[in-house]
Amino acid sequence: TILIDPIFSTYPTPLPLGLFKRFDRPVIAIKDLPEIDFCLISHNHYDHLDYPSIKKLKDKVHHFIVPLGVEKTLESWHISKSKIINMAWGEEVKIEGITFGAQPSRHFSQRSLFDRNETLWCSYVIETSSHRIFIGGDSGFGHHFEEIQKRYHSFDIVFLECAQYDGRWMNIHMFPEDALKAAKILNARYLVPMHFGAYSLSVHPWDDPLVRLNAKKSRIPVITPLIGTTVDIKDILAYQEHWWEDIE
Repeated sequence: TILIDPIFSTYPTPLPLGLFKRFDRPVIAIKDLPEIDFCLISHNHYDHLDYPSIKKLKDKVHHFIVPLGVEKTLESWHISKSKIINMAWGEEVKIEGITFGAQPSRHFSQRSLFDRNETLWCSYVIETSSHRIFIGGDSGFGHHFEEIQKRYHSFDIVFLECAQYDGRWMNIHMFPEDALKAAKILNARYLVPMHFGAYSLSVHPWDDPLVRLNAKKSRIPVITPLIGTTVDIKDILAYQEHWWEDIE
């Protein structure tokens, strides 16, 4: 069981700001989650590293895997060092038959006014005996996708953020069209878009990423399960329904 950037809070900010209030409750409560073998953190922004969520989750989690420097934050939250693995870009670790690789992303880190880029941020590669998966984290479009492809050649599934975009911060967040280009570069069999449907952190409509992705013809199937759906990977093409069109 792998959990990635868990945030169950009403607000993705240090203070409750109504503008950024969560659209709806999470589809599952922390108390109802099973034991978590691995919890991956891509970077330390509040919408990816959420103190209230981690505090409630920490006793369920066997291993935290974090970018270099983020371990200090977790330790200050009274998480045992023995549970934490920190990684720099290019490093890999194999645990219980699963290989986790930290790879670049085009983003930044910051939790206060004075700690910008003091910790690393990253994307992740997850390899099992049967699948190779890419978790893009937050990232603008860039040459790092080509570097990752040269190392790993291809991916079964890529999870790429393509929401909360704006022309003013295109270097740190991808537009939907960028995600399609990145998936192609990564030689992905399937693309799962992410970073939408929980909070509004930009000015575009919440469903704009889905609309734009599906307006483009792509040889790579875009998999868009209804939020909260359990996906059978053996029947992954069944999860392409345009469910957002039925939401007012």
